[in-house]
Amino acid sequence: MSHFTYIKTSIKNLTYLEKALTQLNINFEKGSEKVNPRLIIPQENNHSIEFCWKNEEYAFVVDKSFWQQRLSITGFLNNITQQYACENVIGESQRTGFQKNDNPQKLSDGSQTVTMERWNANLINSNW
Repeated sequence: MSHFTYIKTSIKNLTYLEKALTQLNINFEKGSEKVNPRLIIPQENNHSIEFCWKNEEYAFVVDKSFWQQRLSITGFLNNITQQYACENVIGESQRTGFQKNDNPQKLSDGSQTVTMERWNANLINSNW
C-alpha cells in the first residue's frame, strides 16, 4: 500500500525548477498537463518522485517506503531547492538587465556564489 507524502516547497517557477534538475543531472519527465504540469523523476523501482502544483507552489511528492536515491529525502530536496534558488536569482537578474559574470562557484560549505553585472548605458555613452 502506498503512502504518499506531500512536502511543501517554495518552488513556483517551472522553468527554474527544470533548469535546477538539469544542472544537478537529475533525469525528469514533464507531465502532460497544459497548466502547471507535473515533473516526474523516475526511479528504477517504478515508484516515481514528483513535483506537482498544489495551491500556489509545487509540492514534492514521494512515497517514503520506495525512496531509492543516494541522498536522504531531506538532502535530495535541499540540493534541488538550493539549485532552484540559484537559477531563480540568475534568471530574474538577467530579466532585469544583469549578465552572469561566470558560472556559480560552489564553496566548501556547500553554498554557491554568483557574480552578476550590469552596465549603465547612460554612463558608457556620455561625453567625458
